[in-house]
Parts: sequence; structure tokens; C-alpha cells
Amino acid sequence: MDNWQQRVYNPVSQWLETLASENITEGLYTLGQSYSEEQIFNTIQQMFSDTFSHHYTAIQKLSLQLKMKADKSNVNRESKNRESKIVTSWIEQRLAGQSTQTILRASFDPRLLKTVQSWRQSSQQSGKAKVSHGRGGGNNNALSITKSHNAANQNKNTLYEELALNLDRITVLLDKVPESVIYLKTASELEQNALLNALNGGYIEPASGGDPIVNPLALPTGRNMFAIDAEKTPSESAWKVGMELANTLLAEHQKNHGELPKKVAFTLWPSSFIHSQGATIAEILYLLGVEPVRDPFGRIQSLRLIPEEQLKRPRIDVVVQSAGQLRDLAASRLKLIEDAVKMAAGADDKDENYVAQGVRKAEKYLLDKGVPPLSAKNLSIRRSFGGVNNQYGTAIMGLVESSHKWQSQQSIAKQYIKNMGAVYGEEGAWGEFHEHLFAAALLDTDIIVHPRSSNTWGALSLDHVYEFMGGLNAAVNRVTGQTPEAYFNDYRNSAKAKVSTIDQTIWLEAQSTLFNPTYIKALTKGGASSAETFAETFRNTFGWSAMRPEAITPALWEELYQTYIEDKHQLELSKFFKTTNPYALQDMTGVLLEASRKGFWTPDASQLKALAQLHADLVSQFEAGCGNFTCGNPELKAYIASQLDKTVLEAYQLAINSAEGIETDSQSIVLLETSKQTDGKQSESSDQSEEALKQTQEARQSKEDNRLENKTSTQKTRLQQKLWFSLLVIIIVVLIVSFWNKRRDNV
Repeated sequence: MDNWQQRVYNPVSQWLETLASENITEGLYTLGQSYSEEQIFNTIQQMFSDTFSHHYTAIQKLSLQLKMKADKSNVNRESKNRESKIVTSWIEQRLAGQSTQTILRASFDPRLLKTVQSWRQSSQQSGKAKVSHGRGGGNNNALSITKSHNAANQNKNTLYEELALNLDRITVLLDKVPESVIYLKTASELEQNALLNALNGGYIEPASGGDPIVNPLALPTGRNMFAIDAEKTPSESAWKVGMELANTLLAEHQKNHGELPKKVAFTLWPSSFIHSQGATIAEILYLLGVEPVRDPFGRIQSLRLIPEEQLKRPRIDVVVQSAGQLRDLAASRLKLIEDAVKMAAGADDKDENYVAQGVRKAEKYLLDKGVPPLSAKNLSIRRSFGGVNNQYGTAIMGLVESSHKWQSQQSIAKQYIKNMGAVYGEEGAWGEFHEHLFAAALLDTDIIVHPRSSNTWGALSLDHVYEFMGGLNAAVNRVTGQTPEAYFNDYRNSAKAKVSTIDQTIWLEAQSTLFNPTYIKALTKGGASSAETFAETFRNTFGWSAMRPEAITPALWEELYQTYIEDKHQLELSKFFKTTNPYALQDMTGVLLEASRKGFWTPDASQLKALAQLHADLVSQFEAGCGNFTCGNPELKAYIASQLDKTVLEAYQLAINSAEGIETDSQSIVLLETSKQTDGKQSESSDQSEEALKQTQEARQSKEDNRLENKTSTQKTRLQQKLWFSLLVIIIVVLIVSFWNKRRDNV
């Protein structure tokens, strides 16, 4: 029974609990459209519930350590369900007008609140709660007892301090609930006013911005978002988070593989860097066994090695790839990482040092590739990479979606290594490209880590995730011959960051959004844009199959087919797509067909035929939208054609060839079919044949005349548009000059 509970019951229960607590968006946000009362309440609950729960649980644990009763119930019978009801009731009471102090007095034992208040007063009087000790000399036993007594009281003071901090945090958040509701109710008006003010050259108040569920200080919206002071990152709190994430990652790998990883590769993104205050940077430094040294203003002044005895493990090597915006925002942090790698590699450790080992292997690899010895030695220490020519992305997605241009993951990986092989971090060599260097740095990589800091996107819904994380996975696989373990640093719960596997992350998102009828129904309210959101998610799923085939199982592809093609939830999705954006459904069916052609999943014969039929009908009826999964892929077109009946095939080929600019003579097709049907019947006269030929020639001429006429008409229209645009530009320039002159005169 215990074994079954450990192997089956506990993991399933934990998964269901995680799935139930996952935050999802309710459709697309529209500027100028106000939130409903239900949406406001749901948003408020998501903003505060997790943090309330975190601090409430901390108070329960601290009260037990202090041998106190936290609230008016038996602490031993606490459960997640009861905890959820308590924090939800707090929000409801605040919205009903109850004061924060009234809620606290009703929720916690009065003796606990009184004890904390007494401790505060005592701390304020003495600077910090202390226990005086005697000065009698000569009595070693008395001195020992006094020291022990002082240590016990110091520990008790620490517990009281943590208890007070958790109560303070709950108090601050409860105070923010009513004002947050007001901000959400007036968000539409605030945003529109701010937009008009900005266009008028007015001042926009700054704010930290981002996802309000992660950062409640993002409210009110309609303000000018700012970043953070990169020189102070990682912050002291981020350092603690980074250490916890690193230890969790190492423990997970040790549990699964029986040993520590030798090297971990990270992706750095600006959004998570800002939201987490550099927690991923902290994790990287701690893996290297290096810690920051701060000046009196909190800026990181230098680095120092964590002693081997304190670290109690080998120093783990790292590799970093960054997005362009991160380099703009925090170039100095890349140099910090480069300095940390040099420091760790030079550490005089008694036991194994994976950083030093990685440097030696990189140097040998470069030498074997023909790099001069001095260059190989200097380059072997480099660990920070990004796009060549200072490009912001990876420039790989076009190749991934042009799937007829590659046959395997290795082809994509080869291009990715070239695209992301520029080194960053050193001022004199910023953005330099050295062939073979990125590959040398990736040797022995066991793990890749990607950050996630928003509830508005996930691994499937945002293409940049498969672009960076999937690309890095493919690159590591090409260099090492092994698929690395893949994890996300999940910063969405501000109270507790966590590490999750790629499989958990993808399936959690799929179950809570893509396969969730509530989510689908809400998203369809967004019209054409929402339809494109579905299509983008399909394309991203294909991208993952290309970059990391193990991440997308055939079962996931099958569920996509059942949900969107078979419409298993009876949401009238076919009608939705055909009415709002048939080209999105063209892309979705095209993705499914290409996934089948590539062997990512194997639909049965009836599914494959139904998909091809639907795709062809959409192209014939609405013309081809000509995305990468509709036009430009001759192998996919041939695959689709092989599943179509003759009549459907003719209409499909006419439509797709027309969209791609390929001349197709429909009259010739008709004559060809007529010729086949009457083969052997020589009774028709040559006059009829000549008449048919004449009609064909006339039809061709008419078609050419129409094409030229349409071309001329289009050119005239474009000329008129250019004239109108030029006139509009002149008017705008005149208005700006007039406004500027008037403003200057007033000054």
C-alpha cells in the first residue's frame, strides 16, 4: 500500500493539485474594454492568494516552533483546502469593507498577536530584543549555562522576527486589495488617457510594470514601465532564491542520475531578469561557487570564491546565451559571469573542479579544430554567447517552419550554433564570432535551464521559448550526442520560485489551456486575433517537435486533433475559424499534416484523409493564406495531394498554384480529362477539335487580358495610395512645425 501511494497516489494527487492551481488567461486583452466584476475578482484572487497562503503557512510553522497556537483551530488538522478557503475569505471580507485589523483578529489567536506586539515593543526599546547575562567570573558552568541561554533566546528572537515579518506582509497585502480593485475597474480609462497624454507629449508616471499577478505593484496600468538597476543584481533576496534553485536543480539531477551535473546551460531573458531581480544570475554564480561582494549602496563591487569546505560540492561549469534586450539592459552582468568563470576555473580546490575541467576540454577541442594555441587558451574560458551581428533573436524560426529545407534536428542545430556563436561580456571583444567556440563551450552540458516569469505565456504559447530553449537543446545534442535534461525556473509565484521539468511544464500548459474548453471558449471571443493565437500555438508545438522531439509526444498531437478538428467539446470551432479567420485553420491543419509527414505523430488513414480534405477545402474556398504550412513547401503539397480525390485535388491545385503565382490553365485540365474519357472514340470531327482549340486559345487570351488589366488597376491604386500618403505626411509635418513654433513662442 505504501509503495502504491508513493509511486501512484502521491504523484497523481500532486499533479491534479498543480493543474487545479494553474493560472490561465481569459482570452485576449482589448484596449478600451473594461473588466467584468467576475474577471476583477478572479484577478484579485490570483494576485494575492498564493502569497497569502505562503505567509499563512509560515506563521503556522513558526507558531509551532514557538509552542503557540496560530489560530482558533487545531494546527495539526490544517489542509490545503482549508488554507485556500481562509485566504479566499480574507479577500472577500476586504471587498465587503472589513478592515485589515478586524480580519487579522478573527483569523489568528489573540495571544499570538499580543505576543508579537510585545516583542516589537521590547525590540524598539532595546534596539533589538536581548537577554542580559551576568558578569560573575570564575564559574565555568554558569558561563556555559549563560551562553546556552543567550543562544536559545537569540534563536527565539529570530523566530519572533520572522513571525512579525510574515504578519506585516499579510497586513500590507490586505491593505492593497481594495485599491487594486479600483485600479482594475478604471484600467481601461487610465490606459486610454495615458496613451493620449503620451501622444500629446505629456509626462507618463513610471512604474515597475509586468504581470500584475506576479507583481501587484504593476497596478495601476497605463504607466511608463521601468527596469531595475542592473548593478545591484542579483539583489540580496534574489541571491537566496538563486541558491535555493541551484540546490534544487542539483538534488534533482543527483536523484535521477546518481551524480552531479558537470555543466548547466542557461538562457537569460530581460523580463525574468527584471521580475526576479537577477535570481538566475545568482543561481549561475552559486553553481560556480562564487558570491557577490556589495558596496554600502548595495551595488555588486566584486566577487569572491566560496570556500570549498563551505560549498561542499564541486564547482559546476556553466554556459549562458542571452537575448539582445538582456544585453542592452544588463551588459555588466554578462561580464560578471565571465569574471566568475575565470575565478572558479582558477580555484585551488582539492577535489574535482568541473569549471577547470570544462576549460581544459574546450581548449583541446579548439586546438583539434585548428585554432592557434594562444587563441585556443584565451577563448576556452569564454561562456557568454548570443546572436551574431548583435541580433536580438536567434534567426532560426524561419528555418524551423520551412520544414522542407531540413531533414533532421542536426541541420537546425548546425545553423543555430552559427547564429548564436558570438561572444559577449568582454568590452574589447563584444559580439565577436569565433568558429567552433560555442560548440566548445557546450561540451559536457548535462542540463539546460530557461526562465519563466509571467502567467500570460508558456512554453507552447510563446514562440521565443522553443526558439531559445529548443535551439539550445538541439545545439547541445549536436555537440554532445545526448539530449540534456531541461528545466524551467518558474518565478510566477513571487512567494516561492520553483524548478519544473520541460515535460511537466508543457503538459501543464496543454491541459490547462489548449485542451481546456473553458480557456478555448473564452479565447474565441477575441475573433480573428484569437484564431491566430491558436494557430501560433500549433506552430510552436511543431517547433518543439523539430528542436526537441521528446518534448511533444504523439498523444499530445492526437489530443490537438481531437480537440480542434473533431471538436470533441462541441464548441463549434469550425464555424468560429471559418467566420473569423479561416487562414488560421489552414495553418493548423497544415501543421498537423506536416507533423504527420515528418513522423512526429501517426494519424490513422481516416484522420489523415479528413485533415487533407479540410485543408484543401479551406484553401479552395477562401484562397490560400500562404503561411509556411500552406504555401512554399512542395513536399507538403505533394503529401496533401496524395490524400485527395480527383475533384478536390483539381480545386486545391488551382487555388494553391494561383496563390503562389504558378500559372495553371484550367481549360487544359478540362480538355485533358475530356480527352481521357473519349479516348478511342474517333467519331468526333476535326472541326469540333479545331473549335475546342480555338476556344482554349481565346480563353487563354482573355485570361491574359484580365491579368494585365488587374495589374494596371493595381498599379493605379498603389499610385493613388502613395499620393494620399505623401499628402498626409505633408499635413502632419506642417502641423508639427506649427505646434513647435507656437510652443517656442510661448516659451
